[in-house]
Amino acid sequence: TQQRERYSSLISKANSLKTSRDHKAAVLAEKEVKGALRLLMAGAQKALDSLSGLVAGFPWSVEARSAQLEMVNVYTNVLIDKEKARAAMRRFIELFPKDSRSPEQILTNAAALLGEKDKKGAVQEYERFLTDYPERDDCASVYWRLVGVYGGFRGREDRKKYEDALNAFVARYPNDDLASQALHTLAMIYYYRSFPGDRELSIKAMSRMEKDYPNANYTLTIERYRARLDAGMQPAESQAGD
Repeated sequence: TQQRERYSSLISKANSLKTSRDHKAAVLAEKEVKGALRLLMAGAQKALDSLSGLVAGFPWSVEARSAQLEMVNVYTNVLIDKEKARAAMRRFIELFPKDSRSPEQILTNAAALLGEKDKKGAVQEYERFLTDYPERDDCASVYWRLVGVYGGFRGREDRKKYEDALNAFVARYPNDDLASQALHTLAMIYYYRSFPGDRELSIKAMSRMEKDYPNANYTLTIERYRARLDAGMQPAESQAGD
């Protein structure tokens, strides 16, 4: 901690000197910063070695959990290596899956990957959460996030995964408030598309909405679309009426 504080102080000093006219002082400050950084890195590696040994030697202990989390902290805040920090956290989840912080960290990882535009990585994290913690109350919410990620893909094969995910959501969580929205999304996908069988699939989705979720807001919005399909209108004709 003292090394980190000294390093931060030296960086501030060097930055301020760079804007001054004292070139010699600025050069000396740069050297000090580089020296402090070398010490900091060396100290960080020694700390990582010690923490890693504690985790390996006493994995059953409370201290091992703290040590693994401190490794995450060192990679994140000292070495500034997000990949190794993420790997260290994944190791924490593998070693301590029942720790209350593990499922939350999986979701944090997924959100971070989405922020980095790594949708496939986020899908893996959400799927891991759903596989490892199927009894959690927030599984429906997490699955809906997964559906949303699939919805952001644009390839034809990925669009099929999106439709499958929507269908799976309804099958898994029929009593969730979002089930009617999932069916509505499917109905509209099929309504506006012109693949063979889409008209029948749209009618099927709308019929289930009317049967299982008659009072849902999304169900109340499909009446005019259903009337057009029942009248035998083709997708292009339906769109012209919108």
